[in-house]
Amino acid sequence: MAMIIPVRHANILKINSYTSFGIMATIRFRDEPAPEIGELVQREGHLYKITGVVKEEEKQEGDIWNCKLEKI
Repeated sequence: MAMIIPVRHANILKINSYTSFGIMATIRFRDEPAPEIGELVQREGHLYKITGVVKEEEKQEGDIWNCKLEKI
């Protein structure tokens, strides 16, 4: 039986791939809660898992966060 994995509603504003570090992205979430490690987001048909979140004190503004992603 297949599991249904929810995808969080978000807009990936900027995405960068670094050879040594991985994928970093600036993401605007459409809801209030802080992003959690393990949540999924989607961009242009590609699915990404959040593997790291910049501390809340260092977030850009309001609902915009910098996150480390892993492409699934």
